[in-house]
Amino acid sequence: MARRVAKAALFDPPLSVIRGEQIDAVYLDQSVPEFVGNPLIESLPAFVTHGQLEERLSYFPPYDPKQRELSEEIRLHLLENARELWVPQAIHYEVHLSISNMLRRGYIDRNPAKRGAPVVQREKVRNFISGLQQRAFLRSRARGVCVVGVGGLGKSTAIERILSLYPQVITHSSYKGESLVLKQLVWVKLQCPGDGSLRALCKSFLTEVDDILKTTYYVNFRASTMTKDDLLVAMARVASNHYVGVVFFDEIQDLSEAKSGGAAQMLNFFVQMENVLGIPFGLIGTPKARMLFAGEFRQARRVSEQGDFFWHPMREIADEEKPDTESSREPDPEWEIFVRAMWKYWYLRKGHSLPTNILEDEAVRRLYDCSKGIPAVVVTIFLLAQRRAITSGKEDITKAIINSTVRDCQYFVSQIFDSLRDGQDQRLGKRYRLSDIDSSEWRPPSSRKQRHDSSKKNAKPLHVDSEASSESSIKKKRNKSAKKKTDQYEESDLRRLLDSKVVSGEAQVSVHTDALGVPDEFD
Repeated sequence: MARRVAKAALFDPPLSVIRGEQIDAVYLDQSVPEFVGNPLIESLPAFVTHGQLEERLSYFPPYDPKQRELSEEIRLHLLENARELWVPQAIHYEVHLSISNMLRRGYIDRNPAKRGAPVVQREKVRNFISGLQQRAFLRSRARGVCVVGVGGLGKSTAIERILSLYPQVITHSSYKGESLVLKQLVWVKLQCPGDGSLRALCKSFLTEVDDILKTTYYVNFRASTMTKDDLLVAMARVASNHYVGVVFFDEIQDLSEAKSGGAAQMLNFFVQMENVLGIPFGLIGTPKARMLFAGEFRQARRVSEQGDFFWHPMREIADEEKPDTESSREPDPEWEIFVRAMWKYWYLRKGHSLPTNILEDEAVRRLYDCSKGIPAVVVTIFLLAQRRAITSGKEDITKAIINSTVRDCQYFVSQIFDSLRDGQDQRLGKRYRLSDIDSSEWRPPSSRKQRHDSSKKNAKPLHVDSEASSESSIKKKRNKSAKKKTDQYEESDLRRLLDSKVVSGEAQVSVHTDALGVPDEFD
């Protein structure tokens, strides 16, 4: 048997490597009436505030300004530390709320402490099997969520960081004096198979569960030789037995490239899991995944009931501006927070302090032009520019340094961005066209302003405050931000925070920003 397990693992490895904590159940009192008396919900972590979420998600790698005086070889390796930088944004809190709601609401109708719960679970599995042929669905309280955006925004990483706030496995032994023996699988994150095959998806799920729980479902079910329908039933039984809380499917845009009917079958399967078994699902993909939901309203509605987030790159210039002149423009708060936090990882011998308004810094302006506000590209260009500044002996980042860095080290990315910016993507042919990038995202703010004016008129600007860790302080900030014109972001606040936390070498710190406040509207 051991050999068979090893062989199965060898040929069918899980498509996900993220792993969470495994704990014994500790039951917490619940304030929401629907959550009381449900061990699956009571064993989940308590609700978190904005400030608490910021603290848990924020991360600054250790940094010491004395490292700027080290040798060239050492500094060239220290540069990579900045890639681990993590600064929460407003959308992270929105996604967190969706996942929190999905988990808890999905468990309401799957309470193992209720009388006759095992019978109910078996009936749900039978209904699922029947629904595979008859499309006869039961009503459930579970809901889906979809997160779509171009590569490099940190979608998958954000989902993984938020999921890691919850234990992945909770072991129950007793509840209120009654025996309750089960392993609750709170979340699973899988990558969609490139061929759009439900059979491949089910096999991946079984191997993933085996790897997490150290079970042998893949071998016991003889998954390698099972038909698609049998695998679907096996997946349903395993998910039901372990009370899976939510399943996230990454890279769903691959379904659009699947064999005929693959995408439709896969999406229908997600909806059936939610409808019949009550298991919420989350979808993560690039913009070309939008085409998957264009066919049926049922699919589009299901994936948006906890929000369908189209994740935009950071904007350089704030939406609410003074008269449109160069001297009056103000940076978007999220872009400014990110740049100032990243700029702390400066390994060059020459100093380069940022001005009060970062739009006045020529190098920062060029950095945005070359990255289009995509965090992964921003950090990459910043690090590569420092590398070039070190090896060339310039020891500073200038517009010219960034231009040469992008020309020599970011050629393909820059070609795509240039074509989108110039509106040439339709004439370049397939060689330079990417369906996972939406050219409307790269228009200058002035050309996008018209379509945002009506919806963003009352949008709340974001602020930074190193003391913003309580609900009361957040509410005060929201009241202030409701004014027609708010006070600008204070550089000293973030500078004080970074000086006291990051430079001192603390690896895990909180960046208390009102960027996690809930804005009026997301585009």
